[in-house]
Amino acid sequence: MLNWKKIQELNLKEVAAKTQIELDFLEALAEKNFAVLSRFNVKGFVKILSREYELDFSDFNEEYEAYLNENNPTPQTKSKMITPKLDAYSQKSSNAWPFLIVLIVLVIIGSGIYYFDTLKTFFKDEQNNTSTTVIDII
Repeated sequence: MLNWKKIQELNLKEVAAKTQIELDFLEALAEKNFAVLSRFNVKGFVKILSREYELDFSDFNEEYEAYLNENNPTPQTKSKMITPKLDAYSQKSSNAWPFLIVLIVLVIIGSGIYYFDTLKTFFKDEQNNTSTTVIDII
C-alpha cells in the first residue's frame, strides 16, 4: 500500500468525482487541517480512499486521534434527550366517542323501525287491494 501522502499528488477534483467526497474535505485532508474535519466523516472517507486508491492512512489516523485527544479531551458521549410532553402533540381522551356510538345505534334502530313500519303498511295496502278485487269478482 502507498502512503496516504500520495493523495496530494492526485488530482483532487478527479478523486472527488470518483469517490463522491467533497473537494473541500479532500483539500483539508491533504493539508492536515484537522479543525475542519469531523470524526465521523474522517473515519468513513479514509476507508473509501484506502479502498479506492490503496493508500495506507494508519499514520494519518494516529495523528488525527492525537489531535482529537489534545483539542477535545472528553469524547463525545450520547446524552439522553428528554422531551417534555406537549399538550399539542398528546392525544386527549374524548368523552364524545360513547355519545357518538349511542347516537349511531339509535339512528340504526330508528331507521330499522321506520323501514319495517313502512314495509308493514305496504303489505297491508297490498292485502286490502287484493281483497277488494276478489270481492268484485265474486
